[in-house]
Amino acid sequence: MKTVSRQSFDASIAVYMTQIGERARAAAHVVGQAGSAQKDAALHAIAQSIHEQSQAILAANSEDLKAGASTDKLHARGPVGLEGLTSQKFIVIGDGQVRK
Repeated sequence: MKTVSRQSFDASIAVYMTQIGERARAAAHVVGQAGSAQKDAALHAIAQSIHEQSQAILAANSEDLKAGASTDKLHARGPVGLEGLTSQKFIVIGDGQVRK
């Protein structure tokens, strides 16, 4: 098994995060040029994709929780119980309504 030094690991994360930032900036430009209908369609497609993949997402999150609990490592904000590591699932469906 190949071991990676902490410095090398930190550097690879820095490179990865820089790449994500660059892609986000490029995407922001494209989104800024899109019309409302295109943005609405994109948001609906994203929501549909999340809904369709919700079982896989929840299963992956469950695996992450198990892995985190088994390492006995502290969370960045200090000790948290399982309730602090889980989230609630809400599905909101609408078409631009504003709650008053």
